[in-house]
Amino acid sequence: DKFEDENETTQRGEAMIDVNLRGGLGLNLLAVHENTHDPYSTGLNNLPQTDNYTAWTVSGILEYELGAKTDIRLDAGTYLLNYDEARNAFRDRTDVKGGLMLGYRVSPKFRVFAQYELVDVSYDAAVQDDSQEHHYFGGFNWQLTAKSRGLVKAGYGQKKFDTRSGDDKDEFIGEVQLSHQFSPKSSLSLALTRQTNESDIAGTDDRISDLVSLGYVWQMTGKTSLKLDASWLRDNYNDAITVGTKTDERQDDYWRAGIGLGWNALRWLNISLGYAFEQRDSNFDSFDYDNHTSFLNLTAVM
Repeated sequence: DKFEDENETTQRGEAMIDVNLRGGLGLNLLAVHENTHDPYSTGLNNLPQTDNYTAWTVSGILEYELGAKTDIRLDAGTYLLNYDEARNAFRDRTDVKGGLMLGYRVSPKFRVFAQYELVDVSYDAAVQDDSQEHHYFGGFNWQLTAKSRGLVKAGYGQKKFDTRSGDDKDEFIGEVQLSHQFSPKSSLSLALTRQTNESDIAGTDDRISDLVSLGYVWQMTGKTSLKLDASWLRDNYNDAITVGTKTDERQDDYWRAGIGLGWNALRWLNISLGYAFEQRDSNFDSFDYDNHTSFLNLTAVM
């Protein structure tokens, strides 16, 4: 085994304001602070150590009903990422995001929309190149039955680099979300996404992430709940790297399964215990590993 048993403590705090005003105007403000870590040995780090970081996310969404069937949504936000260790300083960055969505309700249960997003990525160090991402989507969401809902959107993403226009990237991106309420106490959700992410390997541009996730929630009693989850994630790096005598574009598959038991000890306090198994299978064998995690979460709502 490459990794010894160790304890990790993570923190996450959220603050949200959700306001619905007269005249069809809605406002949502969200701030998230995280003190956590990436999966083991990200990037080219093949040592038994985690990559800890602090992240801030601040975002706002403004929605307005233009008419009985049409709506518009504006969103803006920023994301600040800062790693603890000097070896990861090249990853520190600030993202600024803005977007526009126009929707049309074809029927009470079916809505179509067009969406545009702009993301400006600015690194603190000059190791990775700054860039701008343009995302164009078309999609729809619907209510199949009183218990089933879905969202589908597909589009095109462009990544334009500040100093290396010849390396600009074009990718297909999209998202599918399905949910079904079996009963007032149990539900199942399925999500499929394809998106671009910043690279965690110095000198490489970005990676494409394909994710399939499945979740089940059962409210066993008024205070206890059971959660099951399973997922598969594939990270495809767009540039070749060399490890030992092998040169190739890296591809990592992450397989995960987890179980959690939650208890609402107080109206404002939830305690959850759980276990998760994760396996990484890389086309570079030295980056393979199995990870077993037991966790205790305390969630307070003010």
